[in-house]
Amino acid sequence: MEIEGPSEEALKEAAASLGLDWKDAVFENPRIVIEERYRIPVGTMTWFTFDRFE
Repeated sequence: MEIEGPSEEALKEAAASLGLDWKDAVFENPRIVIEERYRIPVGTMTWFTFDRFE
C-alpha cells in the first residue's frame, strides 16, 4: 500500500488510523519494491497496470 500526504506527521496519522505500524514502513522507490519483493520485472515491461501487464 502506498500512502501519500503533505507531511510525515500526516502520514504517520494515516498509517495509525489504518492499523499500520510505522516501523514497518518502506521508503524505497515503488519499482524497486515490486521487482525485489514480488519478482516482477516492471523495468523491462511495456505495460504494468491492474488489468494489463506485458
